[in-house]
Amino acid sequence: MLPGPARRLDSFGGGNFWNNLGKLAIDNDAVMVGSGFPDFPAPDFLQQEVVKAVAKPSANWYTRGKGHPRLVHALSAEYSPLFNRPIDVFTEITTTAGAYEALYGTIAAFVDEGDEVIVFEPHFDAYLDDTVLSGGKLTRVPLVAPSEGSSEPIWTIDREKMEEAISDKTKLLILTTPHNPTGKVFSREELEYIGGLCKQYDVIILSDEVYERSVSEGRQHVRIGALPGM
Repeated sequence: MLPGPARRLDSFGGGNFWNNLGKLAIDNDAVMVGSGFPDFPAPDFLQQEVVKAVAKPSANWYTRGKGHPRLVHALSAEYSPLFNRPIDVFTEITTTAGAYEALYGTIAAFVDEGDEVIVFEPHFDAYLDDTVLSGGKLTRVPLVAPSEGSSEPIWTIDREKMEEAISDKTKLLILTTPHNPTGKVFSREELEYIGGLCKQYDVIILSDEVYERSVSEGRQHVRIGALPGM
């Protein structure tokens, strides 16, 4: 008999959330809106540029592991002004094959066995998987839904539970802003509050800002890493 998987995978008995959701959609002839399935091709100009790129001999070389030099220079030029400081091309930028790799690589790099990781709930399912695989324990802090009929439909941080959750055992806090799935955009005051607590307990902040360009009118995306002292 072949040996089984590592014991740390015992909590993954239910399978992957997205795979399960996709199967349910197929079985019930339902529209799957959980992830994107475009029914149109990439623009012609982009297809042509890809063909030109793969025709070059250098397209068959191994690229730099932490990101192609042209790409990391472009990222530094884009994000340095947004963070109000120069971002070093070769020591502060790493590119990955999508968000899953970026999240797991970051969590695995900082979380040791027994470390606690705080995340605001509801949250992206990968945060739990990546924390468990890294030997950590996920601690959830609920976001409070707006009351029915509220004139200001904004989810808020349960600050009492936040302050109960954070401790000397906390190694990492995962922040998603704009938030998935609620759409909440954390305010500057909220980010200063979170940052202050994390500095008090020497907690690393992993800021997942994948939806930074998807902010509704009247809201402003504030990068916690651009705040003074962060």
